[in-house]
Amino acid sequence: MRFKKLQDVLLPPELKANIDNAPKPLGSLDYDRWGYHRASAYRAAAGVRFLYDHYFKVQA
Repeated sequence: MRFKKLQDVLLPPELKANIDNAPKPLGSLDYDRWGYHRASAYRAAAGVRFLYDHYFKVQA
């Protein structure tokens, strides 16, 4: 429950919309045949987003 609230803070709406719009054929338990699960993708994106924004720097 706590992570759900934290996830809502860390995951911007446009990233959540991108995950929702990804074409994935999900089965009856919301997993595809390779193990993709949308709720797990939300958690992973919320956790990795901080690293992407603050740790990895692009130099041109």
